[in-house]
Parts: sequence; C-alpha cells; structure tokens
Amino acid sequence: MSKERLATRSNCECGGRYSAANRHVHVRSQKHKRWLQ
Repeated sequence: MSKERLATRSNCECGGRYSAANRHVHVRSQKHKRWLQ
C-alpha cells in the first residue's frame, strides 16, 4: 500500500476513527469490542 492510503482516516460504525495502518489496533480496542456486543 502507498503511504497516502495508509495515512487515510476512516470512521468506524462504533464511533471511532482509525487509519488504514492501525485498523488492526482499532478492531481490538475496548471501544470497538463494547460496540460489537
């Protein structure tokens, strides 16, 4: 992936924001896990 693609910020349905480079960190976060329940 290009640097620009990795740096783009995305909004998650749980209310969080993450970059493509840190998506795996966000998916494991407590905020995201609580939203899944």
